[in-house]
Amino acid sequence: MDKITKIVSFGCSFVAHSHDNENIDRQNRGIHTINHNNYNYNHYIRSMPETETNFTLELGEMLGVDTENYATGGSGVRSLSNKVIQYLDNNKVEDTFIIMGISDFSRFDFANTNINDKCPKLPIEDYVEYYDVGSVVFEIRGILKMLSCYLKSKKIPHLFINTLNSDYVISNVVDTLQFPSGTEFWNDHIKSYDSTYQLEHPNIDDHKKLAEIICKEYFNG
Repeated sequence: MDKITKIVSFGCSFVAHSHDNENIDRQNRGIHTINHNNYNYNHYIRSMPETETNFTLELGEMLGVDTENYATGGSGVRSLSNKVIQYLDNNKVEDTFIIMGISDFSRFDFANTNINDKCPKLPIEDYVEYYDVGSVVFEIRGILKMLSCYLKSKKIPHLFINTLNSDYVISNVVDTLQFPSGTEFWNDHIKSYDSTYQLEHPNIDDHKKLAEIICKEYFNG
């Protein structure tokens, strides 16, 4: 891979930041001291408590590059796709590595021109009348494939990660992170090393571990 000077990520709350106290029974909770006072790099984070971290920031500090994290809690894959395309069309993206965390396929949201806002959603009672699992999987996989083709057409290095999605394989349509435990799903990988994990938001150590995996697999770290 050519030299990267910036990492930009998109996704839902699993990408936005860690939640170290959501499950106080986690084996790996509270083992890290967080220090965000690193003046060597620029890290844009839409919203994150000072006591937390995220794998984008951690990866940026490992590589010594700037990072931008536009993840928004509650957003779905349609929102992610719109935001990535909007970002690519309005920013210089040379030497940029794009990371996209894949949320639950059942989330249905509409386009919003503000990259920092949640996309509006259909009320659940309205959405459920039209929801069909097979159709949704077909559509979302198609959206991801088109998004990947667009990124490749611009020669932008990128990576998809099943951060919240743990139901539907996407590695046969886009470049998807494969975890060392033999799965493409972050939830399953966390459970492989911590039986106390109950599918809540990943904590600080989980985010640090994910950054290390990406660094090793994609940057020879």
